[in-house]
Amino acid sequence: VYINDQDDNRISTTTYSRSGAKLSWTIYTYTENFRRAETYDKSGLTEREDYQYDDDGNTLWRKTYDGQGKIKSETVYTYDANGDRLGSTDTYYSSNGSKTVTEYDSSYNRTSRKKYDANGKLISSE
Repeated sequence: VYINDQDDNRISTTTYSRSGAKLSWTIYTYTENFRRAETYDKSGLTEREDYQYDDDGNTLWRKTYDGQGKIKSETVYTYDANGDRLGSTDTYYSSNGSKTVTEYDSSYNRTSRKKYDANGKLISSE
């Protein structure tokens, strides 16, 4: 079930089981050029996702966190002076402290992927 405000911004999403039990829900909050989505289940906060936008509505970055606030992933987008997307960089963090950084061009083609261990040492590069 989705609920939107008068400006058609999503303000909440709720998922139910087939029997009608509430499984999870997400609350969306907005401030100038920023959106946060917090997802809960009966145990509490399970995930948070933050978005930062520029004045033209382009996404500058997106970050996801687990229920304890530990970062899981982040994506940074780059644009030219006309607002056309040049590319993006995705970083995924593992629970063991390692991370994978993948770069994409404007057509979403992967241009590089690097993996780092928990100490930040490069362990592979494509």
